[in-house]
Amino acid sequence: MVIKTKTRRRVTRSSRTLRRLALQQNLTDTVKLLDTNWELNKTRLRGIRHDLTNLNGSYFIFTQSNTKLGRKYYNSFLKSPVVINRPQLRLLPETSPFSETTLFKSCAIVGNGGILKNSHCGNEIDSSDFVMRSNLQPIKHFTNDAGMKSSLVTINPSIIYNRFNLFDTPGNESNFLQALEEYQQYFLWIPNSYVVNNSLSFETASIIRQTIRQQLLLADAIYFRKLQRYWKTKKMLSTGMSLVSIGICLCEEINLYGFWPFQIDSNGEPLPMHYTDDIAWSTYHHNHDYDSEFQLLINLHRSGVIKLHINQCSP
Repeated sequence: MVIKTKTRRRVTRSSRTLRRLALQQNLTDTVKLLDTNWELNKTRLRGIRHDLTNLNGSYFIFTQSNTKLGRKYYNSFLKSPVVINRPQLRLLPETSPFSETTLFKSCAIVGNGGILKNSHCGNEIDSSDFVMRSNLQPIKHFTNDAGMKSSLVTINPSIIYNRFNLFDTPGNESNFLQALEEYQQYFLWIPNSYVVNNSLSFETASIIRQTIRQQLLLADAIYFRKLQRYWKTKKMLSTGMSLVSIGICLCEEINLYGFWPFQIDSNGEPLPMHYTDDIAWSTYHHNHDYDSEFQLLINLHRSGVIKLHINQCSP
């Protein structure tokens, strides 16, 4: 039997509708689950913090104190190592800025998800002692929802490639430095790229060091690979999940905003991929296992390790 084209289209549309309704029901159930009374489980949090800290005695970044000349700096695929020379070594901090720091009392980790749009969570985010953000997502015109405070902001090679054309002209370098102006304290380079030359990490660190007061910290790809094994994810950890891991190590209480890897909310309303509405869902690349990571975050929320904020905040 041959199904005519119009019939095929009706069947396809019907299947998509059923899948969307099933997803909406699942998301509604998830929100109800997250809305139940949440209580911090300090014992469970300390246990996971102990596990994550013990994965790497030299901590999660390269420093002059844990790095010798000739040490290799890998990308997240453990490929394309840069053999560190003396000028590159001088670009590293002498020690980790967090090695002697007591735990921050409250931390906010801000994801880029469209769920953050119209959330009015900016003030709540900014009330945190330490705020982490990912991939230079703009905040200047979105402070009502995303806040304006920043303590640690990640940069990855794709950002330099897509937004600043690998610094191929002085204008791109200037645009990059201008983009950094809305952030404070530290930047963290996460080398999640297979195609961009890994030496870009030190080139970016040099540009920042020569021009502004902030410093680019270089994440240890081997440590983050250990994190992937610890969390048992099938694909490379996303930047968001990497920041959650760091937050568990640095913070007494961890609040997550903008973590929602779905194209609709629990009411079935469409959401942009990012709260800035800068890119379409069609550009999404399946480099990370966001569904499994989100389920992991739900489990951590239910066990009192992190608090996952999905609903709107009080204005």
